[in-house]
Amino acid sequence: MQTCTEKDCTYAGFWVRLAAFALDSAILAVGLLAVRLALAGPFALLEQTPLGGQVLFDHTLQDILFWLLAALYNILLVWRCGATPGKRVMNLRVVARDGSDPGLFSLVYRETVGKYLSGFACIGYLMAAFTKEKTALHDMLADTRVIYARRVKVYPSAPAPVPAATQAAPAAEAPQTVQDTPAPELPKTIPAAPAPEAPQTAQDTPTAEASEAVQDAPAPEASKTEDP
Repeated sequence: MQTCTEKDCTYAGFWVRLAAFALDSAILAVGLLAVRLALAGPFALLEQTPLGGQVLFDHTLQDILFWLLAALYNILLVWRCGATPGKRVMNLRVVARDGSDPGLFSLVYRETVGKYLSGFACIGYLMAAFTKEKTALHDMLADTRVIYARRVKVYPSAPAPVPAATQAAPAAEAPQTVQDTPAPELPKTIPAAPAPEAPQTAQDTPTAEASEAVQDAPAPEASKTEDP
């Protein structure tokens, strides 16, 4: 349990106290409705008596009875348990200024005179939104504080697991660019073969032996004709 003597004591603010008050009011409404139904007969008999009208200022006996029951609800639960059901739901606790449990007299004074004065135009309740220790008027009068009962430890949220199917595959290495790859060695060129010699023309080539024989052979003698 937190105490107000701790350096990190956390006082309950206006809105969380309003939420706790709304929960307690709903519980009280159900309980007081049951009491009203149970006492409907006796109250009907008292209508024709002096107790049937206004008893204290403009309040009837019914009003005073229901107000006292609501005060007892807060006094007994805070005295015995440290908080009402609504405050327990919101993780709140009523303590004395030094962090100890408040005394019975302080709680009676807080829930009767203190809250009666805070109810004027609700100014006393609204003071909890502006004071340093989030105290309403009835807290100041009874020297009480409303704090968080237990300090909630907040753990850092873990990253959500990624399904195996959607896990990112390791990035493939980027293909080497043309600039990065070494240029392949060019095949060795075959030395040019010498050009074949041009065939000798008829002028350049010697005449065949056969032609020489034809030129050297003597011309055949003309056949001699017989003289008549």
